[in-house]
Amino acid sequence: MSKRHTDTEKWERPWFRKLPPEYKALWLYILDKCDIAGIWYVDFDTASYFIGTTLTYDKSLELLGKQMTVLNSGSKWYVHDYVRFHCGELNSSINFHRAVRQRLIENGLTLDQEWGKSDKDIHKHKGKHKAVYIGGVHFDTIWTSYPNKIGRKRAEKSFYSSIQTEQDFERIKSALENYKRSDRVKKNFVQNASTWFNNWEDWVEDPITNEGEVQQIRSKTKNVDKHIERIMNGSTSST
Repeated sequence: MSKRHTDTEKWERPWFRKLPPEYKALWLYILDKCDIAGIWYVDFDTASYFIGTTLTYDKSLELLGKQMTVLNSGSKWYVHDYVRFHCGELNSSINFHRAVRQRLIENGLTLDQEWGKSDKDIHKHKGKHKAVYIGGVHFDTIWTSYPNKIGRKRAEKSFYSSIQTEQDFERIKSALENYKRSDRVKKNFVQNASTWFNNWEDWVEDPITNEGEVQQIRSKTKNVDKHIERIMNGSTSST
């Protein structure tokens, strides 16, 4: 009989606290029945039998979808943060971690950034990297929309270095839409993907797309700065 850790803080989290009782039970069932990599082979007949009430796929996904990545056309669900919670940073010197890594690879999931580093290196860089386990389909969705597909390898690396949560994923999608609406893109001055994905957060806020307006604002800002400087120097002259 296998034994697993449990996160006692889940009872304080609003998303879990607001679940109907039968779906709280389903979440606990999934955590108990998923494999070592946090992948649950979807079986609502068996889950409903053990929980004692009929559970449906669509309703379950509606309530639990933000905690999961759907794999293999819906036949598998991957539990976000499962590996991080149970393993911490994956370490290539640990047999169990190698087995977890292989299971992730088989299901097209990304790997912990610390994989392959020594314990000394991991300790040295502790806190600078976070484990990322977001289905590769997320990057492909962004990649398909990007207008200049040069530098995929570096772009994908930057993506997985900065995208840690579903909220981050929504932010980068918004940033890309803002970038595509900008004048520079409309005039075909598009950055290579390897460059843009390294600086995508600059585009999260909807930018001014009119270059003329940008120049006007820069000019006004420069004049205001000069005026403040004159005041600080004790001169109110406008020349």
